[in-house]
Amino acid sequence: MLEDIFEAINLQAIDDEYDFQHNQLRNQIAINATDFPQLEDIQLAIFGVAEYRNAQTQNEHLGDVEKIRLAFYKLYNHQPALQMVDLGNVKLGKTAYDTYHAISLVVEELLKENIIPIIIGGSQDLTNGQFLGYLPQEKLVNVAVVDEKIDLYGSEEKIDNSTYLFEMLNNQASRLYNIGVLGYQLHLVEPIILEALDALHFNSHRLGTFKEDITELEPTVRHANLLSFDLRAIRHADAKASLEQSPNGFTALEACRLCWYAGISDQLSSIGFYEYASGLDDDEQTASLVAQMVVYFIEGFYQRKNDIAPLSDEAVKYTVTFNDVGDDIEFIKSKKSDRWWMLLPTEMVIDKSLENQRLIPCSYNDYLDACNKQIPNRWLKAMEKITAWNNQKTQPDSFI
Repeated sequence: MLEDIFEAINLQAIDDEYDFQHNQLRNQIAINATDFPQLEDIQLAIFGVAEYRNAQTQNEHLGDVEKIRLAFYKLYNHQPALQMVDLGNVKLGKTAYDTYHAISLVVEELLKENIIPIIIGGSQDLTNGQFLGYLPQEKLVNVAVVDEKIDLYGSEEKIDNSTYLFEMLNNQASRLYNIGVLGYQLHLVEPIILEALDALHFNSHRLGTFKEDITELEPTVRHANLLSFDLRAIRHADAKASLEQSPNGFTALEACRLCWYAGISDQLSSIGFYEYASGLDDDEQTASLVAQMVVYFIEGFYQRKNDIAPLSDEAVKYTVTFNDVGDDIEFIKSKKSDRWWMLLPTEMVIDKSLENQRLIPCSYNDYLDACNKQIPNRWLKAMEKITAWNNQKTQPDSFI
């Protein structure tokens, strides 16, 4: 089925342009060039989707993702166990909605085979297709979005790159449990959007709040099954090939670090990079950055510790008691990775599907706060969220 969805890569044209060495990624991964590659033993699958038709802003600078592919092929492989395939580019449907459906079929099939999709887009509304691929699993899904804005606007007309989160929330088959937004800029977000995010008990991290310690973003990434990275969240000086960028944003190094966090997370099972505008990438620096972000994700993936459920002898438990409110918070520290979690009380799990939501990724600073009798914000948000889910609160029809 998958071979019918993809266009093969013109590998001859790429090889004519560049003389690749043996240990560059061009020669280290399987590529859909002539015959569709076998997926047996494959762990990672990258593919392009040059779909921009539902983007709010249409521009002649929007194009394909081939500059990113070439930049990726040029990088050297340092993972001896690398099992990866480049599936090529998704054939665009008659409408953008057809393309969403094609992406969902690809993601669904890869997840069945325990293969992590790495999507190179395309406008960020393609996240909707990425998310739809999870629905057949009938499990709760946590989403992390790296974005300078919060794309939670409602629309009855169409899905675009400012409304896709609203569409995901209101999908009747949706099992979307949590959304974590990383790097939003307050002056770019309408107050009512932040109010809606807070009312839904979702996590959000303003750009300036982590600058002294970016590790505080890692737990939100670790909590996600799906990550959507809007390249416009990177400051213009470091990634110029996106439309409507801000002078502020993540640095290139910070963006790569977030991708490494995503890669090392045992729970995260797909990642997408969106809003690349090849026509603005004359020096191909943004393509090089995206390629390096993918490599950081791969590096993290091959350092996974398999402590997605650290409730064994390989974990240490600490209990912090709050005498004044009568509640205890149980913290768990993995001996394998030194990462921290908080464990919600058993009685909070009324719906069996919530069992996997009891473990809340957190940081060492959250533990220190609790020791100083300050209830961590992550704990409060998690308790509010699971309580609201147990009460089966309905989602609002529109936010703005």
